[in-house]
Order: sequence, then structure tokens, then C-alpha cells
Amino acid sequence: MTNLTTRLARLELLLAKIEPVPQEWKTEGKASNAAARSPNEMECAPCSSWAVLVNSWRKAVKWFDGADQGLSTMLAVAFSTEFVGEQLWFKIIAPPASLKTTLLEGLAVCSNYIYSKDSIRGLHDGWKDDDGEDKSLLALCRGKTLAIKDGDTLLKAPDLPRILSEFRGAYDRVSRTHYRNHKIADYVGHRMTVLICGTSALREIDDSELGTRFLDCVLMDRIDDDFEDEVGMRSVYQESRNMRILSDGRPESQHPAELSEAMALTGGYVRWLRENAHLLSDEIVISDAALAKIAALGKFIAFMRTRPPKKGQEELSDREFSARINKQLVRLAVSYAAVINHKGVDEEVLRRVWMRAMDTSRGATLEIVRALDDLGPEGAPAGSLGVKTNQSEDRMKTFLRFLAHHEIVEIVESVTKHHGLSHQTRWVLTGKMRNMYKKVTG
Repeated sequence: MTNLTTRLARLELLLAKIEPVPQEWKTEGKASNAAARSPNEMECAPCSSWAVLVNSWRKAVKWFDGADQGLSTMLAVAFSTEFVGEQLWFKIIAPPASLKTTLLEGLAVCSNYIYSKDSIRGLHDGWKDDDGEDKSLLALCRGKTLAIKDGDTLLKAPDLPRILSEFRGAYDRVSRTHYRNHKIADYVGHRMTVLICGTSALREIDDSELGTRFLDCVLMDRIDDDFEDEVGMRSVYQESRNMRILSDGRPESQHPAELSEAMALTGGYVRWLRENAHLLSDEIVISDAALAKIAALGKFIAFMRTRPPKKGQEELSDREFSARINKQLVRLAVSYAAVINHKGVDEEVLRRVWMRAMDTSRGATLEIVRALDDLGPEGAPAGSLGVKTNQSEDRMKTFLRFLAHHEIVEIVESVTKHHGLSHQTRWVLTGKMRNMYKKVTG
């Protein structure tokens, strides 16, 4: 009896010490469970070497420079996510079935840092679960890279302007929403990077203000017949081997063994880059000369992304200011150096940055600049330029007048002798633009 009394007294003391579980413990528990790997997800394989990673992809697929550029760009975007400053957002552009989605799936193996979706309907939805946890896409992507595999479907969304507006707020890290049910959702300081994969149709996003937030990475300019034949033969032999292997349901068994290994290593490389981001960036040296080259590229992109006013718009649109692009390119250069295991922003790193600058600059303005640079100081009339760039003469005249407003081209009058004297209006590059073009392409 005495023992029972003693035990009851001790039990009362223990019960008195019981307190409600702190709310932050619940949050940490949910975060831990959310981070736990699903049985439907492939497991990351340890990797800290760019050479090892690329070699694994060479064994799995027909590797080419565009794939190398695409993979390094995707990894650079993921690496840069938590650093203070501008954010790296990229459109990964290539024809269908050209490896871009497969590379993105490799990154998505690391679900702790990559949030991958086929398509999206917006960043905000105002929904919270029973515990009050925010389930909007913007909240779920905090500190991660949002990877959209099928960006072309985004262009067909009926509420595309709203989605682009939400992206614009997310880029600035200040996104505030007031719903019709009077609920408010403010997201301040949420860092996230974005990768959108798709075809060249993604360039339509450049018609909106959002376009100035994205840089471009083009994996494949056009389909080369010889390359297609080589890849085609490789694919039929690979698929004939696949027909002898049954999947056991595990994620890694859904692909040939070499491809599963490459994807697992890619996920592991993402994890290594993110977990060691600060240490890696501290080791990277960037010279004043490299910064000057990057600044020249940024200004060139700003001129090339100049867009004429839309139909019915009376005022001429402004040219983009280059400061934000400069910051993005510096960020990209340091991230590239970390990804390919270089200690500084050297010639190879600058080559990759230059390629992204040319990818991002593509469009009618760059075509006109290239054509006029080839023609030299004599220039050409609007009709000839229209033929070279596949545009009507009237459209070309309108475009050239707009470019003249931004000091990209100018008019010269040439006198010809043909049944007397006649004057012909010809267009040439301004001295400033000719020097800028030579500087970035030389």
C-alpha cells in the first residue's frame, strides 16, 4: 500500500509537469515529414564533381554542347537561390524531345531544393490546411527553385496576365494579395528561383513586363539532320534493350540504369551545391576586367530587348535600363564558376555568360543589327532589310523608326544617278551601336 501511495504521489508530480506542445514544435514536425522522401521519389546519389556528373550523362544520352549549357544553367539557378540580391529566372528553350525535360527531372530528384510541376495556375490561392499551414505555391517554393516542365501550356492559360503579375511580385520578393473573402496574404522576403522549360513559343512572355525578369538558355537552335540521325539510331538501339527489362515499380527502375544513375547524381549535385553554397562562392574570384565585360553584355541585352509599341499604343515604349540585367549576369557568372568547379570567373565561365546574353538578346532587333553590321556603312533601304529579316516593308519602316528613337539605327541619304539624280533613304547602325555590337561579339 505504501508503495502504491508513493507511486501515485510521483505520478501527480509528473502530471503537473505536462504542458501543451509548443506550436513551433508542430511546425518543425510537419516540415520534417514534408521533407521526408516519398517512396515514389528517386534517392539522391552523393556527387560533388562537375566532371563526374557530366560523364554520367555522357553514358546515358547523346551529349552535346547545348545539353551541357542547359544543365549548367539549371544548376546555376538552383545554386543562386538564397544569395542576397537579384534572382535568377530562366527560360530553357529547345524543340520537343531535345533532353530539356529529362535534365530538369534530374534536378527534381532533390526535392528539398527543387519544386517541380508540369504546369501551374498561379502562385496564390489563399488555401490553408486544418493546422493553418499555407498551401499556396508561393509558400511551398520559398527557398527553392520552381521548375515548370511544360511552360508552353502557361501561354494558353486564360488568366495569363494575372499569373504574370503574381510572378512579377514574387521576383521583387514583395507579393501582397487581398482575396474577395477579405483574407490577406502577404509574402515579404520570400526568395525563390524559377526555371521554365518549353519551345521557342516561350519568347511570347517577352511581350509582357515579366519578360524583363527572365534570361534565356537555348539548348538547340535548330534541328541538325546529321545530329538527329545519330541520336535517332542511338534511341532505337536503346529502346530495343529496354524491351528486355521489366520495371519493378521503384522510381529508379523507370529509366535505363545509366539514365537513373545520371539523374540520381544530378539530384545529389544540387544538394551539394545548396548545402555548400556560401563556402563555394567565397572561393570564387571575379576580376575588374570580367565585370567590365559583363556590364557591356548587360547593356547590349537591354538594347536588343527593346520592343516597339503594341498596336493602338501611341506612346513609344521605353528601353529597359541595364542595371538589373548586369546584376543577374554577375550572379550567373559566379554561379557558373561554382557549378563547373572553377575558382574564378575565367574565359570558360565568361563564354557561358556570353552565350546566355546572345540567347536572351534574340529577336527582331538583333536580326536587324546583324544585317546592318554585315552591310557596313552603306546600310540598306527598309525594303531590303524586310527581305533579310522576313518582315513586310511597312512593318520594317515602323520598326526602324522605333529603333532610331532609341539610337540603334539612323537614316542616311544616298544619291544615285539613274535617268538623273535621285535620293534613296537608307538605314545604318549608329556609331554607338556599331561599337557596342563589335565589343560584345568581337
